[in-house]
Amino acid sequence: MKKFLIPVLAIVLAVLVLIGTLVYLLLALPKAGQPKEPAEQTEAKPVADYLAETWPDFALVRCEDGVLTLQYQVKGSYEQIAKHGAAAGYGELAEGHLDTAELIRRGCLLQCGLDLTEIIVVGQSEDGQEVYRASTVTGVTACWEK
Repeated sequence: MKKFLIPVLAIVLAVLVLIGTLVYLLLALPKAGQPKEPAEQTEAKPVADYLAETWPDFALVRCEDGVLTLQYQVKGSYEQIAKHGAAAGYGELAEGHLDTAELIRRGCLLQCGLDLTEIIVVGQSEDGQEVYRASTVTGVTACWEK
């Protein structure tokens, strides 16, 4: 009797698994073919708010005609940076702003609904002078290259 009971239980278990699989497929497949509901639209943030929350080291100078201009405070006077800028690593800092600008561009598109054509980061010395300009269009220009 035991020899007969084990194969019967195995067959019953296999049939139950098969029925469960068929029920799942009948319920899941029709839903898979339907288009998903669009994601809920969030309200676009003002650029100033997005920058203040996400990129606090960059001050908004202006945003017009698809061009976002930001200011980044650099330690040192204009004279010091002009003399030692490249050797002091400010060239790498300015180049790094180009990568950061791409992240800011994506964030502005997603968070603010703003498609930017150019981002400019102006490095400003402690005495208020422009020491470099990093543009996603024209690259980096710096006072130590003059």
